Amino acid sequence: MSVPRPRHRLAQRLVAVVTGALVATPLLAPAAVAAPSEPVELPLVTSATTWRYLDDDTEPHGTAPDVLAWTAPGFDATGWTSGTGPFGAKNGALGDLGGGYRPATLLEHYANGVSGTTVPTYFFRTTVELDAAALDRLVSLQGQIAYDDAVRVYLDGVLVFHDRDDRASDPTRNLQYAGVSAGSPVSSTFTIDPADLPDGTLVPGTHTIAVALYQDRASSSDVYLDMSSLTATIAPEPAPDAQSLEVTVPAVDVGQLVWAIDGTNDLVDLGVAEREGDRLAARGSLNPVRVTDTRRGAPAWSLSGQVSDFVSGDEVVDGKHLGWTPSVGENTGGAVAGDAVASGFVAGEGLSVPAVLGAAPAGHAPGSALLGADLELLLPVSVTQGRYAATLTLTALS
Repeated sequence: MSVPRPRHRLAQRLVAVVTGALVATPLLAPAAVAAPSEPVELPLVTSATTWRYLDDDTEPHGTAPDVLAWTAPGFDATGWTSGTGPFGAKNGALGDLGGGYRPATLLEHYANGVSGTTVPTYFFRTTVELDAAALDRLVSLQGQIAYDDAVRVYLDGVLVFHDRDDRASDPTRNLQYAGVSAGSPVSSTFTIDPADLPDGTLVPGTHTIAVALYQDRASSSDVYLDMSSLTATIAPEPAPDAQSLEVTVPAVDVGQLVWAIDGTNDLVDLGVAEREGDRLAARGSLNPVRVTDTRRGAPAWSLSGQVSDFVSGDEVVDGKHLGWTPSVGENTGGAVAGDAVASGFVAGEGLSVPAVLGAAPAGHAPGSALLGADLELLLPVSVTQGRYAATLTLTALS
């Protein structure tokens, strides 16, 4: 009995965005013919980053008509003070705020510089660089920030994260009290999905990160800010032969087995994930794969698929949550579709284990077939928000 040998492998890259358990979410995936590899983490902001900050109880926009002009690129902040975090104060001096939070750079605590009424709001700016190569494969930006009492974070003037800032509701000024008195600083993580930003926000070059830090009341005893990290997750670079792969039987006049992703489409679009009872669901179609077999003797062949786990930063979602229903179109080579595989959310292991997409038996007619599949991704509503990347690897046996 002969044992089928793997002919070659190609892969389609999946990227899934999950913004929360109750939010409808787009899931988009660039396809690539490449061996599975991990996304690259590119640090943009670290604990050593230098910030310009304003802590003198004045409006940051100066005479600009737009009160948020200070959050935008190109704003002139040359008169602001420079320093590295963590920033803060405890009763007007450097001290322990509890929970291990201790500022390194002292902020002016009081409006008069001595005691009494505290400065309501502090303002910070820094810049990061993103080149064209990074932006082409940018999956998401992830930040880690600690603050006391409330905060707003802007990217090029666009609000991308905020917490406990409801009381800062006056659109005509920046200096406002907000937040609640909660003892030690609060630590939060946030994710920026490029798809959620206005067109033109992310272009190659320099980008501005701006932060508004709020005191909760005029008698607050402390203030604190530390953006310890902002990291760009970059998808792996596709192989140069990303949409074309050919395998030829090395003999004279014996024909050949050729298979590749059909056409030039480089996007697996799983549409929009919607809440369906106890799950989030997204559906779409595999980029079709054309298999042509003209080999002498018409030996059997099969094409199987297996997906990796979906990963976003430190978060991992089991690849078993992806299922498919294979199909065959434009079939002149005697191919048959593989069996449907349910998402592991329902039962089994889904596509985390190999499953047949299509096959042809020994003695099949010479010709080609277009193999495709309807994809179904079912996720628990408890999945942490983020943009998740996975690789669907297709393996041919003959």
